[in-house]
Formats: sequence, C-alpha cells, structure tokens
Amino acid sequence: MRQSIQAAIMALSTVACAEGQAQVQRPVPQPEAQVAPTDVNIGSASFVMTGCRDFIARRPVNAYAQGLCAGKVETVASLVACFPPEATVGQMIRVVARYIDERPARLHENFIVLARDALQQAWPCRR
Repeated sequence: MRQSIQAAIMALSTVACAEGQAQVQRPVPQPEAQVAPTDVNIGSASFVMTGCRDFIARRPVNAYAQGLCAGKVETVASLVACFPPEATVGQMIRVVARYIDERPARLHENFIVLARDALQQAWPCRR
C-alpha cells in the first residue's frame, strides 16, 4: 500500500513537472521546542517556591506556578495536617514558605517533603 502511494506521488510530480506547473514548496519553519534545562528539578523547593512567593505577593505573573504551589500545598495539608476549618490555602502557603525560607540549604530537596514537615509542625494531628 505504502509503495503504491509513493508511486502515485512520484507519477503526479512527474506529470506536474512535465507540464511546467510544479511549485517548489519550502518547508515551513517550526518553532523550536521549549525544553527545560536538564539541571532543573521541577519537584524541588527551589522551583516551586517561585510560584508560592508570587501567590503570597499576589503578583499576576505566572498563574501556572502559583497554581502548582497552591495545589501541592493544599493536597499535602489535606493528607498530613490537622488544620482548623477556617485556615485558608494562602495561610498554608505562608506557613510552608516561611519554613522553607528559614532553611535555604534545603531548597534542592523535594517541595512536598518540606511542605509536609512545615504543615505537620504548624498543625500537628493529635493521636
């Protein structure tokens, strides 16, 4: 099947060239793929904290990064912390950001692990 399609294309190309109707089609330039540098760890506190800081400052610069931070914090809080019902996601993010900012040597670590530690410290569950 593939060979017959290729043969048909070649035949049409030959006919078009013979009739002087062939048009040279230039390839359409494609935008280069945006590839993240290989040394960036998208799970690290360093990466996620950008969105957390923007969320706290209410800067409308990168909704994705802010949502990434808020989503991770809210998910971790719902799993490991016993926060009061009136606690907001913004308060939770501030707790996590303060905890991480006080430990700059740990910015390379997984954000979720640090968020868990921060939220459990702030709102421990009574057993």
